[in-house]
Amino acid sequence: MEFLNHPPDFIRRHWGSWGVFVLALWSAILSLLAASHLLLFSSSTAYLTQQNVNLMWTILGANIVLCLGFALGSYGLSTRKNWGRLLFLGLITIWSAINLIILLDSLLNEPAIDHVLNSLRFIVAIIVPLWYLNLPHIKLLFKTKEPL
Repeated sequence: MEFLNHPPDFIRRHWGSWGVFVLALWSAILSLLAASHLLLFSSSTAYLTQQNVNLMWTILGANIVLCLGFALGSYGLSTRKNWGRLLFLGLITIWSAINLIILLDSLLNEPAIDHVLNSLRFIVAIIVPLWYLNLPHIKLLFKTKEPL
């Protein structure tokens, strides 16, 4: 356990920054995905009925928040700001939870194997960042003021 609390400089500088870089890239991709959902939903508003308008505004609002949040999280992760780490952790948890709820809602319409694989994907999307960004030597990267 001593190794995890005080890793050698090479591991702390190189492995930590690559892992954080990958998560920052993932956050940027999720931001672009939310932006594409905004474009998709805004082009389909002509087909809405009156009862679907509230749902549309909820989806648009959630995608705006996720788009901006993941973009800020990507910037915060890439510049090693602790608020970026916390923002990404919160948003990825919310994003994965929303997707798991949607999967549970569609449980009757999908084959069982598809449901299991999709659920596993979103569970891994929660567990990996929560585990990795809370490792002691990775947390330390966000608290020190070293140059990237």
